[in-house]
Amino acid sequence: MSEASNRSLPLRSGLQDQSRSCELASDLEPTELLSRSGLAGSTMEFGPRKTIYHQGDRADSVYLIHSGTVKLTVVSDEGKEATVALLGRGDLLGEACISGNVSERMSTAQTVTKCRLQRVSRSSMEQVIHNDRQFLDYFLSFVVSRNLKMQDDLLAQLFTSSEKRLARTLLMLAGFSRDHADQAHVQRLSHEELAEIVGTTRSRITFFMNRFRKQGHLDYSGITGELVINHSLISIALGVPACERCPRIDKLTELA
Repeated sequence: MSEASNRSLPLRSGLQDQSRSCELASDLEPTELLSRSGLAGSTMEFGPRKTIYHQGDRADSVYLIHSGTVKLTVVSDEGKEATVALLGRGDLLGEACISGNVSERMSTAQTVTKCRLQRVSRSSMEQVIHNDRQFLDYFLSFVVSRNLKMQDDLLAQLFTSSEKRLARTLLMLAGFSRDHADQAHVQRLSHEELAEIVGTTRSRITFFMNRFRKQGHLDYSGITGELVINHSLISIALGVPACERCPRIDKLTELA
């Protein structure tokens, strides 16, 4: 194996860029930007594991995530399915319909946890983008950071271990990119669901989840049954020893 192939690739964590997209453009939340622009849209609530839209459906609206986590999956012509993105509060779904060349959904959007979404028609979203510079800044920032994150996810899938990919997925589900808490409670997912998102087998997920628990990175709440994820899991995602001085999530890009 050549020296170049042994060299570690400078992967970004993927936990910072996308979640801070609205901060780069404005101090206002995306929901506030839409409200200020006079677009109420329609608020929709979904339980876990519910489909928002299917691949191939008509692309006629954009969704803004108020709360919860949504995964985007793509099915190939051969029937193989892959998870291509995990999205959370403040992120957009179906934004590709703004392009005049996209008339069908390119992926399937399905809730991972309980979600609350705001649906805005394609024509209304185009109007806001054309008339509101502040929302345009947010929209462009989101699209660019989303593209960067998807590139990071692809590189992680190709070049990092399933253990690190699982840690990365759990941290994103916990929302450590959106706050600086030392601990977060998230809805407990089955190992089959995690295996599908991470791109590995259920048995590998079970093995790593048990290891993370023994190492003190996660636990299960006896009261709510939720998964309790500790900030120390970042040490696994980055492949560095855990310590009290480990950088917060907003420094991951500098370390990666």
